[in-house]
Formats: sequence, structure tokens, C-alpha cells
Amino acid sequence: MKKKTFQIFCLTTFVLFSGVSDSNAVAIAHNYECDPVYDQYNFYLYDKCAWYTYQENGQRVAQEDIAEFNGDVKKLRISKLSEMYGKKFSLPEEKAKKLAKGALELEILEGKRQAEILNWAQRFYGVSTAQITQALSSAQAGDTSALDELIGKIAASFGATPETMKEIVKELHGFALREKHIEL
Repeated sequence: MKKKTFQIFCLTTFVLFSGVSDSNAVAIAHNYECDPVYDQYNFYLYDKCAWYTYQENGQRVAQEDIAEFNGDVKKLRISKLSEMYGKKFSLPEEKAKKLAKGALELEILEGKRQAEILNWAQRFYGVSTAQITQALSSAQAGDTSALDELIGKIAASFGATPETMKEIVKELHGFALREKHIEL
């Protein structure tokens, strides 16, 4: 019986991450593998499957818990996104990490009800849902002054300039803004 291997291809597995179990090892891929196992007591052959990580030194490390793998992927995505946002918007590491976490949360909320997205915006931006709704309604009608004022308030609490905050809002909500015909 052949050994079966299924390579998990997603954006985050192409990035190397270090320190899996050995300080000198670097994980290069996550594989779901099935090994043939013979049960000598019941006299039958079956497949034992698990997630494995192969390191540069050739060692195969089992990851029994898929949640651990997902946690590693999430940490890696936050790390890479925060690095990208830090460079793109000239943000300090702490603010870039907050932005990366917020972007991932917003990605999860895609397709959800508007109330859930507004609650996320209230937590992330630190302004009330009523202020957000009022500013967006005014902007849709052509008056962007309330939205500009709100973005200025958010920028001050975020530690960014209003121009940078507008770019961040465009990055996170660009599609929704275009769909509602709102220009920042």
C-alpha cells in the first residue's frame, strides 16, 4: 500500500515560519498524510492520518490538532499583514498589528448582516454605530464633511494622520465605498 500525501496549498503555506519545535529548524510545508498501519491483534491494515510538518533538517513533526495548524496560519497571516500595513501606511508595529487583526476579523464578517459589520466598526474604530451610520448617510447624499470629521476623530485615536486614515479606510472598505458611490 502506498503512502498518501495531500499538500495544503494556500497563500500562507508558501511563507516559511520558524521555531516549530527545534530552534534551528524551519517549517517548510504542512501535509496531511496517511500511513498504513497493521493492527496485529485484529489482523487488519488501516490508514492512520495526521497533519505533519517537514522541517529543513528532514525531521517530520506530527500536528495532531488541526486547530494548532489553523492558529499557526492565523499568526502568520497577522504577522505578514502587519508587516505589509506597517510599510504601506508608515505605522508603528502595534498599530499595524491592530490593523492586521481588524482586517482578518472583517474578512470573516464578509457577507454578514450590516449590524454585525457596524458592531465590528464600533469596536475597531472606537466610534458609535450611530455616528458611522449618520456619516455614511450624509456622504451618500453628497456631503462628506461628517465623514471627514469622523475619519479625523478616528485618526487621532489611531495615532495616524487623517490622510493615512482615509487610505486605511479605503483599503478595508474600498469595495463598499465604491458600491455606495462614496468618494473619500
